[in-house]
Amino acid sequence: MGNQQRRLEDRLNWLGGIIDGEGMVTVKKRQVGTAWVPCVSITNTDNVIISEVVEIFNLLDLPHYVQRKAYKTSSGRDGIKIEVIFQGFKRCIKALPVIIPFLVGKKKTAEYLLEWCRHRLGSRPRDYTDKDIRLLSLIRKTPLRTLTDCTQRRLIAYDTVGSHAKS
Repeated sequence: MGNQQRRLEDRLNWLGGIIDGEGMVTVKKRQVGTAWVPCVSITNTDNVIISEVVEIFNLLDLPHYVQRKAYKTSSGRDGIKIEVIFQGFKRCIKALPVIIPFLVGKKKTAEYLLEWCRHRLGSRPRDYTDKDIRLLSLIRKTPLRTLTDCTQRRLIAYDTVGSHAKS
């Protein structure tokens, strides 16, 4: 293995640690409707860390975007947190196979997320299947129960905490 390849592997090991420690591997519910969207993000306030994450993503040609958000610190001061995100089925299918080998704590969740992305894009089902519900529950680490509208056959997924999506 050459120096350049070893350096890239070192950077990917570092990135895996950052995602394990500062990242989130999950699904988010769209603001409208019942659709879930795959998402991986890294949030930090340190520009050096965020710059390195962005540089690695750019080097590997992994699709992402960066957003800055204002927040209040525990002492009441204003702060800025920066989030590097790849979200959506195609982006996750491209990025997750590169990142998964370097994860430890979030590896299994990332594997479930990749499996779900491939399942959804591969079959293009309108309704959520039993497999979708199983994988979403594993990704979210929260069981989902389902109700099906008999007339429209549209799935409504309910969280165990009681919130639900509108069809």
